[in-house]
Amino acid sequence: MRILVIGDFHGHMPVFLNKIFKKEKPDLIVSQGDFSGNDRISKIFFKYYYAKNSRERKKIPKKIRNLKIKLERKSVESGIAILKKFKKLKKPFYAIRGNWDPVPYQWYYDIGGDSQIEKDPYLNKFNRVFEKGFELIDFKFKDLKDFVIVAGSSSTHPGKIDKKSLNRFLNKYKETDPVYAKRRIEIKKRQYHLREKRLIKAFQKARKSKKLTIFLTHNIPYNTKLDVIMAKNADKRAKGQHYGSYLDKVMIKRFKPNLVICGHMHENPGIIKIGKTTVVNPGASLDKRYAVIELGKNKIKSVKLRRVK
Repeated sequence: MRILVIGDFHGHMPVFLNKIFKKEKPDLIVSQGDFSGNDRISKIFFKYYYAKNSRERKKIPKKIRNLKIKLERKSVESGIAILKKFKKLKKPFYAIRGNWDPVPYQWYYDIGGDSQIEKDPYLNKFNRVFEKGFELIDFKFKDLKDFVIVAGSSSTHPGKIDKKSLNRFLNKYKETDPVYAKRRIEIKKRQYHLREKRLIKAFQKARKSKKLTIFLTHNIPYNTKLDVIMAKNADKRAKGQHYGSYLDKVMIKRFKPNLVICGHMHENPGIIKIGKTTVVNPGASLDKRYAVIELGKNKIKSVKLRRVK
């Protein structure tokens, strides 16, 4: 089985897709998400919305809020166009959402952030692209005969949801917006445990199958050399910090999948080991990066990182 792994498009159409498809000849395609997005909305988000409380957001100029809505629509349309291009390849395709993709209400909160993301009005249009064999498998267990996939979704909190971390969050906003802080804490806790419950259920099915297990998730496992923020345009408060998923790391250590496919951190493509688990971040399609995985009978034969020249 030959698997093409590619994700983190951020709305940029992979014009090289047909070229690598002919070269690599994959039997199946897997994606770690972030089909949607664009450069302008990213800049607006980090300048006006990132780590801002509700009072600060009310001061955002109407012109900026309207532009954000317009760009969000463009973002989703670009993601749908990319998915349709993959569909034309007529190969089995399994993907999860990234944090830039439209999310259903039950997963509306990116627990790595501080802000509520309202139900996306373009969600149904995004979902309609998928069908049997071309599937979105967030928080699901997928049995593919020779191996199984346990799927996560979006990006998750870079740390444990415990009393210490929640108090730190509360103290951050207690002077400016204590009501906001308490509401966010409840959402963080609820989302963390909801995601944990769904992942445990999927991993338990994988364990019973006794097949080679791939954990497909958007974010990097926490506190590894792959999850350090090093991008030149990164927020100064975050640069040099570990921003991977604590929850994903817990799941990996507990259930020991054979392979983890992840992304999100564009600056850190690479392959590492967590115990006996192989973890691969192929890098972003945005940077012309992808990975090719060869599976044998109940074993990983090879994992190779590629970059289009």
